[in-house]
Amino acid sequence: MIQRRRPQRSMYEIGGWVFADLLLALALIFMVSSSGSPPPTPTPTATADLLATADAQFAALTDTSAANAATATAAA
Repeated sequence: MIQRRRPQRSMYEIGGWVFADLLLALALIFMVSSSGSPPPTPTPTATADLLATADAQFAALTDTSAANAATATAAA
């Protein structure tokens, strides 16, 4: 019985298969990692309470004008 010897594979052939397998694995990893996930919900921004801000500014101006008037009468 004659035995056939398996032909020797070249390094280029083996390298080609390794490169193809690596490329396939990277493509698979990319597809799995970028699977469809919903976009994150936007973070709500803080809105100013305009009435409270206006009241605080008015109170500060009133206190300042009252202090100025008291200083003016004390100096006179």
